[in-house]
Amino acid sequence: MSVAVSEEGRKAFLNKLVEDFERTNPFAPYERLNTTVPTFDAKLLALVNSGSPQKEVGEDKCTSQTNDSKQGESSKCIGQVIPPIELLDGRIRCGESIIFPNKFPFGLNHAVTVMSTAHYIPIEKFELQHIRDAIRVSVEYIRAIVKLNTETPALWPVLVWNYMPPSAGSIIHPHMQVFVEDMPSPQLAHIIKCGQNWKQSPKQHALAMVNAIKAQNGFVAAAAAGFLSSGTREAKSEEATTIPFHQALIVQEERAGVRFIGRHGCVVALAPFASRGTNEVHLLLPGLSSLVDLADTHITELAHAINAVLHGYNKIGVGSFNMISLSASTSPTESERSSHTLHFKLISRPYPDGLYTNDSGPTERMFDVFVINSLPEKYAPSLKEAWDEYFK
Repeated sequence: MSVAVSEEGRKAFLNKLVEDFERTNPFAPYERLNTTVPTFDAKLLALVNSGSPQKEVGEDKCTSQTNDSKQGESSKCIGQVIPPIELLDGRIRCGESIIFPNKFPFGLNHAVTVMSTAHYIPIEKFELQHIRDAIRVSVEYIRAIVKLNTETPALWPVLVWNYMPPSAGSIIHPHMQVFVEDMPSPQLAHIIKCGQNWKQSPKQHALAMVNAIKAQNGFVAAAAAGFLSSGTREAKSEEATTIPFHQALIVQEERAGVRFIGRHGCVVALAPFASRGTNEVHLLLPGLSSLVDLADTHITELAHAINAVLHGYNKIGVGSFNMISLSASTSPTESERSSHTLHFKLISRPYPDGLYTNDSGPTERMFDVFVINSLPEKYAPSLKEAWDEYFK
């Protein structure tokens, strides 16, 4: 829980935090970054698809679905120039975003993507290019790693964004982290397995989910049971379905409305009915399963969707957050590709105040019981309003 402080006190602390971090920031200015962070091996750099010509997103047929559900070119996409991928001093760059190996890696192929030359960007000041170019250069790095590891049957890419210290961000300079692992995380493996089970027998699998969690979390069980009883035709069927779980979920949530936030192009935003974090938002990309599937158009629309969530977070007073990707492997099996939907999860963390208690305590860390202080039905309408305002 946060300790109550005045708005002036909060701003003063934040300004001091920014100032203190700036003195030791290893990522800015570029002259300092060039001497403090590692470079990629020449073999990897040779596999980077650099020098791609600039093009208008409109040329890439950026057809986004607007709030009135009409199809057409979104005003958020027209005229946006996607910078080329470039090699710079042993690193990979797209616009202001630069990716390089993590000096202190704690995962396979661990890299850091600096999003901007700015030392600090308030949550409400992020622009499209900060997010879009960081994702673009991260995906290019993942593809180069795949080319470098031709003998590995499947690699598992992960994109993470920790914003501000309460999220476990070690520095405040805006940056993402990229991993390309040789196996999925336990949570991702579980999600993919559940997706495969769903396609085999939706109703049977939904009932199994309810029974499995009933003893541990009655609220989650009730939500799952409600989804089963009022869900889509596919959820009620005893037979196998061609509809992936997340696509069936989108149909149900859009129909129900209370947790549905919005659509933009290839991205659907939902507040999950059983959150694992505060103010949790899921961004789903139906039809895509892996980060390597992302084309420039997808990346632009995804960046807008993320920025729309940040716009909403700012409206409800969020000052720190985590974002993760849940991607199938770089070479998914047909079963993975047809049952898993690439998606991103965002959760808010405590506002950077002088004194606060982190919202991850012993119940979350040791018992896998999550204490959530906001219901999705409460915050989804506020985020939907901000989403609509962003894409107006």
